[in-house]
Amino acid sequence: KGVQFTVGENKNIQQLSRSGVDVLLRPASYRNGELVIPTSLTNQSTESVVLVEVDVTVYNPQGRELANQQSKIWTSVKRMAETYFRPKTQEKGKPIVVKVPEAKEYFIKTEIIEVEHW
Repeated sequence: KGVQFTVGENKNIQQLSRSGVDVLLRPASYRNGELVIPTSLTNQSTESVVLVEVDVTVYNPQGRELANQQSKIWTSVKRMAETYFRPKTQEKGKPIVVKVPEAKEYFIKTEIIEVEHW
């Protein structure tokens, strides 16, 4: 299911969970022709995570699809333990950046499509 949100509004957009990882989509902004959605992650699992990827589809308020893309919001360097997303911790993820026409409101459907543990 998706959610509608207003750009610049100071409230989180959506929370997603998969394989022990929670992803929070933070308040969005619009810069240089792109919708920017900061992310934060919580690793509830007992294993380190090396990859979190989401599928994002952005629509206008009338329901017309504007963009669809996959975004890797967490990537670790394999065999570099200091880059791993440790169990029971919170981290700031990479922002989701989508090139769409500027609007005040959008409708977004987001799904975690991959969580890779190490």
